[in-house]
Amino acid sequence: MFRLKIVCFALVWAFVAAVGSCLLGQSRDHARLAVDVVYLKNQKQLRGFVLSQKMDELQIAIAKSWLEKEDRDACLQAVEFAKQSAAKAKLTLKERIQKLLNADAQAVGQPAARNGAFHFFLGKELERIDAELENPQNEPYQFVILKIKPATLSRVNIASDQNRKLAVWSWHERLADIETRKPSSLVDELKDKKVDPTRVPPDLSDRFYPTEESEEQWTIRLAIVSHGLDKPVEFQGSGDVMLLVDSKDQQPDLSSLMGQLMQSQMSSLLEELTGTGKKPSRKTLEDSDWIKSAISKAEKMKASYFRATNVRTDVLAGTSTVDSAFLALQATGKWTIAWHAASVQSLADQKQDAISRILEDPQVKAIQEQFETAGINNATLDQGIRAGAATMAAQKVANSEFQEFIDRYLKSLSQPPVLWSSKKQ
Repeated sequence: MFRLKIVCFALVWAFVAAVGSCLLGQSRDHARLAVDVVYLKNQKQLRGFVLSQKMDELQIAIAKSWLEKEDRDACLQAVEFAKQSAAKAKLTLKERIQKLLNADAQAVGQPAARNGAFHFFLGKELERIDAELENPQNEPYQFVILKIKPATLSRVNIASDQNRKLAVWSWHERLADIETRKPSSLVDELKDKKVDPTRVPPDLSDRFYPTEESEEQWTIRLAIVSHGLDKPVEFQGSGDVMLLVDSKDQQPDLSSLMGQLMQSQMSSLLEELTGTGKKPSRKTLEDSDWIKSAISKAEKMKASYFRATNVRTDVLAGTSTVDSAFLALQATGKWTIAWHAASVQSLADQKQDAISRILEDPQVKAIQEQFETAGINNATLDQGIRAGAATMAAQKVANSEFQEFIDRYLKSLSQPPVLWSSKKQ
Protein backbone atom coordinates (compact mmCIF):
# COMPACT_ATOMS: atom_id res chain seq x y z
CA MET A 1 0.00 0.00 0.00
CA PHE A 2 1.33 3.41 -0.96
CA ARG A 3 1.81 5.71 2.00
CA LEU A 4 2.22 9.45 1.73
CA LYS A 5 5.65 10.75 2.72
CA ILE A 6 5.16 13.88 4.76
CA VAL A 7 8.19 15.81 3.54
CA CYS A 8 7.26 15.25 -0.07
CA PHE A 9 4.22 17.48 -0.54
CA ALA A 10 3.22 20.22 1.89
CA LEU A 11 -0.03 20.88 0.05
CA VAL A 12 -1.51 17.43 0.43
CA TRP A 13 -2.99 17.55 3.91
CA ALA A 14 -6.28 17.40 2.08
CA PHE A 15 -9.49 15.44 2.42
CA VAL A 16 -12.12 16.37 -0.18
CA ALA A 17 -15.09 14.51 -1.66
CA ALA A 18 -15.37 14.61 -5.43
CA VAL A 19 -16.88 13.09 -8.53
CA GLY A 20 -16.72 9.44 -9.52
CA SER A 21 -14.56 7.77 -12.12
CA CYS A 22 -16.42 8.78 -15.29
CA LEU A 23 -13.21 10.48 -16.45
CA LEU A 24 -10.66 11.20 -18.43
CA GLY A 25 -8.09 10.94 -21.25
CA GLN A 26 -7.18 7.79 -23.13
CA SER A 27 -4.93 5.30 -21.32
CA ARG A 28 -1.27 5.53 -22.35
CA ASP A 29 1.62 4.14 -20.35
CA HIS A 30 3.87 7.05 -19.39
CA ALA A 31 6.41 5.51 -17.05
CA ARG A 32 8.63 8.58 -16.86
CA LEU A 33 6.44 11.45 -15.73
CA ALA A 34 6.78 13.79 -12.78
CA VAL A 35 3.19 13.04 -11.75
CA ASP A 36 1.33 9.97 -10.50
CA VAL A 37 -0.95 8.15 -12.93
CA VAL A 38 -4.08 6.27 -11.84
CA TYR A 39 -5.39 3.87 -14.50
CA LEU A 40 -9.09 3.03 -14.43
CA LYS A 41 -10.80 -0.13 -15.62
CA ASN A 42 -12.75 1.86 -18.24
CA GLN A 43 -9.43 2.63 -20.01
CA LYS A 44 -9.35 6.18 -18.68
CA GLN A 45 -6.67 7.70 -16.47
CA LEU A 46 -6.09 10.40 -13.86
CA ARG A 47 -2.87 12.37 -13.56
CA GLY A 48 -1.85 14.30 -10.48
CA PHE A 49 -0.61 13.54 -6.99
CA VAL A 50 -1.93 10.53 -5.08
CA LEU A 51 -2.64 11.67 -1.53
CA SER A 52 -3.56 8.36 0.02
CA GLN A 53 -4.52 4.85 -1.02
CA LYS A 54 -6.58 2.91 1.50
CA MET A 55 -8.60 -0.27 1.35
CA ASP A 56 -11.83 1.59 0.63
CA GLU A 57 -10.65 4.62 -1.32
CA LEU A 58 -7.89 6.36 -3.26
CA GLN A 59 -7.56 10.13 -3.19
CA ILE A 60 -5.74 12.06 -5.88
CA ALA A 61 -5.13 15.81 -6.26
CA ILE A 62 -5.56 16.99 -9.84
CA ALA A 63 -4.80 20.39 -11.35
CA LYS A 64 -7.96 21.94 -12.77
CA SER A 65 -6.05 23.07 -15.87
CA TRP A 66 -5.30 19.46 -16.85
CA LEU A 67 -8.74 18.16 -15.93
CA GLU A 68 -10.44 20.83 -18.01
CA LYS A 69 -8.40 19.88 -21.09
CA GLU A 70 -9.20 16.19 -20.68
CA ASP A 71 -12.87 16.47 -19.81
CA ARG A 72 -14.42 19.92 -19.41
CA ASP A 73 -17.76 18.61 -18.13
CA ALA A 74 -16.06 16.49 -15.51
CA CYS A 75 -14.00 19.49 -14.43
CA LEU A 76 -17.08 21.69 -14.07
CA GLN A 77 -18.78 18.96 -12.04
CA ALA A 78 -15.78 18.55 -9.75
CA VAL A 79 -15.41 22.30 -9.22
CA GLU A 80 -19.10 22.77 -8.43
CA PHE A 81 -18.99 19.93 -5.93
CA ALA A 82 -15.86 21.42 -4.33
CA LYS A 83 -17.53 24.84 -4.03
CA GLN A 84 -20.56 23.35 -2.29
CA SER A 85 -18.34 21.38 0.05
CA ALA A 86 -16.30 24.51 0.81
CA ALA A 87 -19.41 26.52 1.73
CA LYS A 88 -20.62 23.76 4.04
CA ALA A 89 -17.15 23.51 5.59
CA LYS A 90 -17.16 27.22 6.42
CA LEU A 91 -20.52 26.98 8.20
CA THR A 92 -19.31 24.01 10.24
CA LEU A 93 -16.09 25.82 11.11
CA LYS A 94 -18.02 28.90 12.24
CA GLU A 95 -20.10 26.77 14.61
CA ARG A 96 -16.97 25.13 16.02
CA ILE A 97 -15.22 28.45 16.61
CA GLN A 98 -18.27 29.95 18.32
CA LYS A 99 -18.49 26.90 20.56
CA LEU A 100 -14.86 27.34 21.61
CA LEU A 101 -15.27 31.07 22.23
CA ASN A 102 -18.36 30.45 24.37
CA ALA A 103 -16.48 27.82 26.38
CA ASP A 104 -13.58 30.24 26.87
CA ALA A 105 -15.94 32.97 28.07
CA GLN A 106 -17.34 30.62 30.72
CA ALA A 107 -13.85 29.43 31.77
CA VAL A 108 -12.35 32.87 32.48
CA GLY A 109 -10.18 32.67 35.58
CA GLN A 110 -10.25 28.86 35.59
CA PRO A 111 -7.44 26.41 34.67
CA ALA A 112 -9.32 25.38 31.53
CA ALA A 113 -9.24 28.93 30.12
CA ARG A 114 -7.18 29.49 26.97
CA ASN A 115 -4.57 32.20 26.74
CA GLY A 116 -4.87 35.48 24.87
CA ALA A 117 -3.00 34.40 21.71
CA PHE A 118 -5.29 31.41 21.20
CA HIS A 119 -8.42 33.49 21.85
CA PHE A 120 -7.22 36.24 19.47
CA PHE A 121 -6.58 33.67 16.71
CA LEU A 122 -10.09 32.26 17.08
CA GLY A 123 -11.59 35.73 16.91
CA LYS A 124 -9.72 36.65 13.72
CA GLU A 125 -10.70 33.37 12.10
CA LEU A 126 -14.35 33.94 12.97
CA GLU A 127 -14.17 37.38 11.35
CA ARG A 128 -12.63 35.86 8.23
CA ILE A 129 -15.27 33.15 7.93
CA ASP A 130 -18.12 35.63 8.43
CA ALA A 131 -16.71 37.88 5.69
CA GLU A 132 -16.35 34.98 3.26
CA LEU A 133 -19.88 33.75 3.94
CA GLU A 134 -21.37 37.22 3.52
CA ASN A 135 -19.44 37.99 0.33
CA PRO A 136 -18.53 34.76 -1.50
CA GLN A 137 -15.66 35.13 -3.96
CA ASN A 138 -14.92 33.07 -7.05
CA GLU A 139 -11.52 32.04 -5.73
CA PRO A 140 -9.15 30.59 -8.36
CA TYR A 141 -8.14 27.41 -6.54
CA GLN A 142 -5.62 25.39 -8.52
CA PHE A 143 -6.61 21.84 -7.52
CA VAL A 144 -9.58 19.56 -7.03
CA ILE A 145 -9.39 16.21 -5.28
CA LEU A 146 -11.09 13.09 -6.53
CA LYS A 147 -12.03 10.09 -4.41
CA ILE A 148 -11.85 6.84 -6.35
CA LYS A 149 -13.30 3.49 -5.30
CA PRO A 150 -11.00 0.43 -5.61
CA ALA A 151 -13.52 -1.39 -7.79
CA THR A 152 -12.91 1.14 -10.58
CA LEU A 153 -9.10 0.94 -10.43
CA SER A 154 -6.87 -0.97 -12.81
CA ARG A 155 -3.45 0.04 -11.49
CA VAL A 156 -1.64 2.96 -9.89
CA ASN A 157 1.74 4.29 -11.00
CA ILE A 158 3.44 6.40 -8.32
CA ALA A 159 6.28 8.60 -9.57
CA SER A 160 9.64 8.60 -7.80
CA ASP A 161 10.08 10.85 -4.77
CA GLN A 162 12.39 13.07 -6.79
CA ASN A 163 9.86 13.46 -9.60
CA ARG A 164 6.98 14.07 -7.20
CA LYS A 165 8.97 16.85 -5.58
CA LEU A 166 9.62 18.22 -9.06
CA ALA A 167 5.90 18.17 -9.81
CA VAL A 168 5.11 20.17 -6.67
CA TRP A 169 7.64 22.85 -7.59
CA SER A 170 6.26 22.90 -11.14
CA TRP A 171 2.71 23.41 -9.87
CA HIS A 172 3.98 26.07 -7.50
CA GLU A 173 5.51 27.97 -10.44
CA ARG A 174 2.39 27.22 -12.54
CA LEU A 175 4.29 25.67 -15.43
CA ALA A 176 2.25 24.49 -18.39
CA ASP A 177 1.43 20.86 -19.22
CA ILE A 178 3.09 19.41 -16.11
CA GLU A 179 1.12 16.19 -16.45
CA THR A 180 2.45 15.35 -19.93
CA ARG A 181 6.02 16.66 -19.97
CA LYS A 182 9.21 14.76 -19.23
CA PRO A 183 10.86 15.55 -15.89
CA SER A 184 13.98 16.86 -17.66
CA SER A 185 11.87 19.46 -19.45
CA LEU A 186 10.37 20.65 -16.17
CA VAL A 187 13.80 20.82 -14.55
CA ASP A 188 15.15 22.98 -17.38
CA GLU A 189 12.27 25.45 -17.13
CA LEU A 190 12.53 25.67 -13.35
CA LYS A 191 16.26 26.34 -13.64
CA ASP A 192 15.47 29.16 -16.08
CA LYS A 193 13.27 30.59 -13.32
CA LYS A 194 16.14 30.22 -10.81
CA VAL A 195 14.16 27.57 -8.88
CA ASP A 196 15.96 24.61 -7.30
CA PRO A 197 13.50 21.66 -7.44
CA THR A 198 15.61 19.58 -5.05
CA ARG A 199 14.73 21.80 -2.11
CA VAL A 200 11.92 21.00 0.33
CA PRO A 201 8.64 21.50 -1.59
CA PRO A 202 6.61 24.63 -0.89
CA ASP A 203 3.24 24.68 0.88
CA LEU A 204 0.42 24.77 -1.66
CA SER A 205 -2.42 24.19 0.79
CA ASP A 206 -3.99 27.58 0.01
CA ARG A 207 -4.61 26.36 -3.55
CA PHE A 208 -7.20 23.77 -2.44
CA TYR A 209 -10.87 24.29 -1.73
CA PRO A 210 -11.57 24.25 2.02
CA THR A 211 -13.07 20.97 3.20
CA GLU A 212 -15.37 19.96 6.02
CA GLU A 213 -13.42 17.98 8.57
CA SER A 214 -14.60 15.10 10.73
CA GLU A 215 -14.61 15.42 14.51
CA GLU A 216 -11.39 13.40 14.60
CA GLN A 217 -9.70 15.79 12.17
CA TRP A 218 -10.98 18.84 14.04
CA THR A 219 -9.66 17.42 17.31
CA ILE A 220 -6.20 17.06 15.77
CA ARG A 221 -6.30 20.57 14.30
CA LEU A 222 -7.34 22.03 17.64
CA ALA A 223 -4.53 20.13 19.38
CA ILE A 224 -1.96 21.48 16.92
CA VAL A 225 -3.14 25.07 17.36
CA SER A 226 -3.31 24.67 21.14
CA HIS A 227 0.26 23.36 21.24
CA GLY A 228 1.45 26.25 19.07
CA LEU A 229 -0.47 29.11 20.67
CA ASP A 230 -1.68 28.00 24.10
CA LYS A 231 0.01 25.33 26.22
CA PRO A 232 2.76 23.21 24.61
CA VAL A 233 3.33 19.76 26.13
CA GLU A 234 6.65 18.03 25.35
CA PHE A 235 8.33 14.80 26.42
CA GLN A 236 11.89 13.68 25.70
CA GLY A 237 13.76 10.52 26.54
CA SER A 238 15.45 7.31 25.49
CA GLY A 239 13.89 3.87 25.34
CA ASP A 240 10.75 3.76 27.46
CA VAL A 241 11.95 6.54 29.80
CA MET A 242 10.19 9.76 28.81
CA LEU A 243 10.37 12.98 30.82
CA LEU A 244 8.35 16.18 30.67
CA VAL A 245 10.56 19.04 29.43
CA ASP A 246 10.37 22.75 28.81
CA SER A 247 9.31 22.97 25.17
CA LYS A 248 11.21 26.24 24.77
CA ASP A 249 14.47 24.36 25.38
CA GLN A 250 15.43 23.20 21.90
CA GLN A 251 18.33 21.08 23.14
CA PRO A 252 18.30 18.11 25.53
CA ASP A 253 19.99 18.34 28.92
CA LEU A 254 23.59 17.39 28.13
CA SER A 255 24.36 15.68 31.41
CA SER A 256 21.28 13.45 31.19
CA LEU A 257 21.78 12.92 27.46
CA MET A 258 25.40 11.82 27.75
CA GLY A 259 24.56 9.34 30.49
CA GLN A 260 21.69 7.87 28.50
CA LEU A 261 23.72 7.62 25.31
CA MET A 262 26.69 5.93 26.92
CA GLN A 263 24.49 3.45 28.74
CA SER A 264 22.69 2.78 25.46
CA GLN A 265 26.01 2.26 23.65
CA MET A 266 27.33 -0.20 26.22
CA SER A 267 24.05 -2.16 26.33
CA SER A 268 23.89 -2.34 22.56
CA LEU A 269 27.47 -3.52 22.28
CA LEU A 270 27.12 -6.17 25.00
CA GLU A 271 23.93 -7.53 23.51
CA GLU A 272 25.57 -7.77 20.09
CA LEU A 273 28.65 -9.54 21.45
CA THR A 274 26.73 -12.00 23.63
CA GLY A 275 23.82 -12.54 21.25
CA THR A 276 21.32 -11.67 23.97
CA GLY A 277 19.78 -8.69 22.23
CA LYS A 278 16.13 -8.83 21.25
CA LYS A 279 15.35 -8.89 17.58
CA PRO A 280 13.52 -5.71 16.53
CA SER A 281 9.80 -6.26 16.06
CA ARG A 282 7.61 -4.69 13.43
CA LYS A 283 5.41 -2.61 15.72
CA THR A 284 3.20 0.24 14.71
CA LEU A 285 4.43 3.58 15.94
CA GLU A 286 1.50 3.72 18.38
CA ASP A 287 2.70 0.48 19.99
CA SER A 288 6.31 1.55 20.48
CA ASP A 289 7.54 1.72 24.08
CA TRP A 290 8.41 5.42 24.00
CA ILE A 291 5.01 6.42 22.64
CA LYS A 292 3.25 4.29 25.25
CA SER A 293 5.36 5.85 28.01
CA ALA A 294 4.58 9.37 26.82
CA ILE A 295 0.86 8.58 26.57
CA SER A 296 0.87 7.28 30.13
CA LYS A 297 2.46 10.48 31.42
CA ALA A 298 0.14 12.68 29.35
CA GLU A 299 -2.93 10.92 30.72
CA LYS A 300 -1.73 11.39 34.29
CA MET A 301 -1.39 15.11 33.51
CA LYS A 302 -4.84 15.06 31.87
CA ALA A 303 -3.25 16.49 28.73
CA SER A 304 -5.12 16.02 25.45
CA TYR A 305 -2.10 16.39 23.17
CA PHE A 306 1.69 16.26 23.29
CA ARG A 307 4.91 16.01 21.32
CA ALA A 308 7.28 13.18 22.23
CA THR A 309 10.93 12.88 21.15
CA ASN A 310 12.92 9.67 21.50
CA VAL A 311 16.71 9.32 21.20
CA ARG A 312 18.49 6.08 20.35
CA THR A 313 22.08 5.30 19.41
CA ASP A 314 23.33 2.26 17.48
CA VAL A 315 27.01 2.07 18.40
CA LEU A 316 27.80 -0.67 15.89
CA ALA A 317 26.08 1.11 13.01
CA GLY A 318 27.58 4.40 14.19
CA THR A 319 24.32 6.32 14.05
CA SER A 320 22.11 8.36 16.32
CA THR A 321 18.39 8.59 15.61
CA VAL A 322 15.84 11.07 16.89
CA ASP A 323 12.21 10.05 16.50
CA SER A 324 9.59 12.70 17.17
CA ALA A 325 5.80 12.53 17.05
CA PHE A 326 2.78 14.69 17.85
CA LEU A 327 -0.33 12.98 19.25
CA ALA A 328 -3.87 14.11 19.97
CA LEU A 329 -6.48 12.48 22.21
CA GLN A 330 -9.80 11.73 20.52
CA ALA A 331 -13.19 11.81 22.21
CA THR A 332 -13.19 7.99 22.03
CA GLY A 333 -10.14 7.91 24.32
CA LYS A 334 -7.84 6.81 21.49
CA TRP A 335 -4.60 8.65 20.81
CA THR A 336 -3.86 9.39 17.15
CA ILE A 337 -0.51 10.36 15.66
CA ALA A 338 -0.86 13.57 13.66
CA TRP A 339 2.81 13.99 12.77
CA HIS A 340 5.98 11.91 12.87
CA ALA A 341 9.55 12.42 11.70
CA ALA A 342 12.79 10.49 12.14
CA SER A 343 16.20 12.10 11.75
CA VAL A 344 19.36 9.95 11.51
CA GLN A 345 22.89 11.31 11.92
CA SER A 346 26.24 9.51 11.56
CA LEU A 347 28.61 9.70 14.52
CA ALA A 348 31.59 9.75 12.18
CA ASP A 349 30.27 12.71 10.20
CA GLN A 350 30.07 15.12 13.13
CA LYS A 351 32.18 18.23 12.61
CA GLN A 352 34.87 19.21 15.06
CA ASP A 353 33.26 22.54 15.96
CA ALA A 354 30.12 20.73 17.18
CA ILE A 355 32.24 18.32 19.22
CA SER A 356 34.27 21.20 20.68
CA ARG A 357 31.10 22.99 21.80
CA ILE A 358 30.00 19.90 23.70
CA LEU A 359 33.43 19.47 25.31
CA GLU A 360 33.26 23.05 26.59
CA ASP A 361 29.96 22.43 28.36
CA PRO A 362 30.45 22.32 32.17
CA GLN A 363 28.21 19.25 32.49
CA VAL A 364 30.30 17.32 29.99
CA LYS A 365 33.53 18.41 31.66
CA ALA A 366 32.19 16.97 34.90
CA ILE A 367 31.45 13.65 33.16
CA GLN A 368 34.94 13.71 31.64
CA GLU A 369 36.46 14.07 35.10
CA GLN A 370 34.38 11.17 36.37
CA PHE A 371 35.64 9.00 33.50
CA GLU A 372 39.24 9.92 34.24
CA THR A 373 38.78 9.15 37.94
CA ALA A 374 37.23 5.78 37.11
CA GLY A 375 40.02 5.02 34.61
CA ILE A 376 37.61 4.57 31.72
CA ASN A 377 39.11 4.62 28.25
CA ASN A 378 38.99 8.03 26.53
CA ALA A 379 37.80 6.29 23.37
CA THR A 380 34.53 5.48 25.13
CA LEU A 381 34.08 9.11 26.10
CA ASP A 382 34.94 10.24 22.57
CA GLN A 383 32.29 7.92 21.18
CA GLY A 384 29.81 9.33 23.68
CA ILE A 385 30.71 12.90 22.68
CA ARG A 386 30.21 12.08 19.02
CA ALA A 387 26.89 10.43 19.86
CA GLY A 388 25.88 13.57 21.71
CA ALA A 389 26.83 15.78 18.76
CA ALA A 390 24.98 13.50 16.33
CA THR A 391 21.91 13.44 18.57
CA MET A 392 21.83 17.21 18.89
CA ALA A 393 22.18 17.57 15.11
CA ALA A 394 19.35 15.06 14.56
CA GLN A 395 17.16 16.82 17.11
CA LYS A 396 17.78 20.15 15.41
CA VAL A 397 16.44 18.67 12.16
CA ALA A 398 13.42 17.15 13.95
CA ASN A 399 12.69 20.44 15.73
CA SER A 400 12.82 22.33 12.44
CA GLU A 401 10.44 19.92 10.73
CA PHE A 402 8.04 20.03 13.66
CA GLN A 403 8.03 23.83 13.69
CA GLU A 404 7.26 23.87 9.97
CA PHE A 405 4.39 21.46 10.61
CA ILE A 406 2.97 23.62 13.43
CA ASP A 407 3.38 26.87 11.50
CA ARG A 408 1.31 25.56 8.59
CA TYR A 409 -1.70 25.22 10.89
CA LEU A 410 -1.32 28.62 12.55
CA LYS A 411 -2.21 30.49 9.37
CA SER A 412 -5.83 29.39 9.16
CA LEU A 413 -8.36 27.00 10.65
CA SER A 414 -9.41 25.99 7.13
CA GLN A 415 -6.08 24.94 5.64
CA PRO A 416 -4.23 22.70 5.32
CA PRO A 417 -6.68 19.84 5.87
CA VAL A 418 -5.66 17.13 8.33
CA LEU A 419 -4.61 13.61 7.38
CA TRP A 420 -2.94 11.07 9.62
CA SER A 421 -2.00 7.41 9.45
CA SER A 422 -0.16 4.72 11.42
CA LYS A 423 3.39 3.86 10.38
CA LYS A 424 5.81 1.04 10.99
CA GLN A 425 8.89 1.86 13.03
